[in-house]
This record gives sequence, C-alpha cells and structure tokens, in this order.
Amino acid sequence: KANRGAAIAVVSDLAAHPVLLSGLRFEENIATDGSSAWWSRAASPLVDLECRGCDHAAASGLSNASHVATEAVALGFLVPPPAAIHSNEAVPSFSAGLLDAYGQVARTSG
Repeated sequence: KANRGAAIAVVSDLAAHPVLLSGLRFEENIATDGSSAWWSRAASPLVDLECRGCDHAAASGLSNASHVATEAVALGFLVPPPAAIHSNEAVPSFSAGLLDAYGQVARTSG
C-alpha cells in the first residue's frame, strides 16, 4: 500500500514536460491518495495530469478511494457551518480539511 500514487506518481512541470496517460487499466492498486495516479500540483500549477479513457478498477473495499489525486492545495469545509449563527445559540458541529486539486480530502498531506 502506497501513501501516494500506487501505480504512477508524477512530480514534474507538466507544461514543460507533458505527460499523457491514455487507455490504461488500473487494477488492485491501493494508496491513501491516488490509487491509480498521484501528481504534484506544486510542480505543475498550470497543467493537469490527464488519463484519457483510463479504467480505474478499485481494489476491494476502496470503491470511494480517489483514483487520481494531488497534494493538499486548499483548506475547505467538509461539513460547512450554518450560514448564520446567533449569539444565544449553540454552534452546530462543522469541520474543515485539506483538499486536493479535485476537491477531495488530501489524506497524506501535512
């Protein structure tokens, strides 16, 4: 099991050194982030890694795993707070987390 990119990990400027993945089938890959591929958004802020026509067959028990992921690039609400909070009310629970370029929770960043 990998932390990032069980099958493929790319850490380069994709604008300067283009990478095109096409027609690949990923099977039984297990990673905390990016079971098929992980790429560094910091190294490539202007161009996304593409996987055209790729098949991401998740490993058993990982149907909700992120198949393609990046490092954390933003802080966002996982459960947003209410739009208005009044001083005489208890604040309902909310949570924030680190998100990758796809808006997925980045589990290995930090």
